[in-house]
Amino acid sequence: MKDGEVVEHGLAGEVFGNPQHPYTRALLDSIPGGEFAREHDTAGLAGA
Repeated sequence: MKDGEVVEHGLAGEVFGNPQHPYTRALLDSIPGGEFAREHDTAGLAGA
């Protein structure tokens, strides 16, 4: 959820394994340890 809007939904394994929305990817990239680290463009994300 971002700004009160659901931006992605699905089974946990699908969302964590292959996030489709840039905000979901940014959230996963913020987890310390880098397990979900991915290169992505956060230019369009407010507050990123």
